[in-house]
Amino acid sequence: MPGVLLSSGDFSFPVYDDFPATIAGMLGWTSAVTGTGAANTALSASAATAALLRFSGGTVSVVGTTAAGIAAQELLGMTINNANGMGFEGDMSMAFDTAFPTATNAYVFLFGIFDSSGAVTTGNFIGLKFGWSAQGNAVANNWFVCADTVSRLIGNTPTAGEIAIPAPAPNPVATLPPGIALDVPQLLRFRIESLVPQSPIGQAAVWLAVKGFANGVPSNILVSALGANVYPSGIVPTNGFPAITNGWLGYKMLALAGTANTGKAIVDEVSYAILNRFQVG
Repeated sequence: MPGVLLSSGDFSFPVYDDFPATIAGMLGWTSAVTGTGAANTALSASAATAALLRFSGGTVSVVGTTAAGIAAQELLGMTINNANGMGFEGDMSMAFDTAFPTATNAYVFLFGIFDSSGAVTTGNFIGLKFGWSAQGNAVANNWFVCADTVSRLIGNTPTAGEIAIPAPAPNPVATLPPGIALDVPQLLRFRIESLVPQSPIGQAAVWLAVKGFANGVPSNILVSALGANVYPSGIVPTNGFPAITNGWLGYKMLALAGTANTGKAIVDEVSYAILNRFQVG
C-alpha cells in the first residue's frame, strides 16, 4: 500500500482494498456511470494493462466521448463529517492510461470525501483533483488539493478552493510535469486534520485543514477560519471550508469536453485510516 502509517494514538488501523477480482472489491464499493463512457470494469479483465503497470488488482474508469460522462466508485454509508471529532486520511495508487486531458478532451479525476453520491457533479468535496484548474479555467495536468463544491472545482471559478501540488523532479517527460505520465503509477494521499471536542479551549469537534501529497510532494494547506489559528501559513478558501454531512470516501472521473479520445483512470489500491486525535503538521 502506498504510504500507510501506523502510530499509536494517532490512527485507527488502516483499511485497504485492492479490488482483486471485481469493482466492488473487498469493501463493497458502489459503482455508478452516466454518459457514453464505458462502465467501470475490473482491471483483472485487462491483463496486459495490469502487467504494464505492475498492478495486481484494480478498477478501470473511462469517460470522455461526451461532456456528460461520469464514472464513480464510492464507499457509501461511511457518514464521515466535519463535526464528529475525527480526522481522516486516504491513500491511493493509480495511473492514467490512453490520453491526458486536452482542450478538446478535458476530464477531471477526483479522490476524496464527497457528500453527494452517484454519477453527479453536485455536493461538496474535500480531497485531490487532477486535470483541470478551475481558477485558471484551463486543462492542468497536475494534482491539486481541494476543498469546495464539485461544481466550482470543475467550472470556471477564479475563487475555487484549490491549490496546485508541485511536481517531483527530475522530469523524465519533457512536456509534462515531473512524475506525471501515462501508465506511470501515481502515489496519492490527502489528510484532513480535526480538533476533537475534548480540546482544552472548549471548541466543538470540527475539521481544521486538508493537506495533499502527490508522488511524495506535499501541498500547501487549505484551512477553515478556525484552522488559520493553528496553521498560520494555511490558505482559507474564498468560499469557506465546505461542510461535509454524512460524507464518504470515493473517486470520480468526470468528462468536461469530449472527442473520439477517451480518458482512462486505473486505480490499483485505496486505503484509509481515521485520525483519532488532533494533529499539527
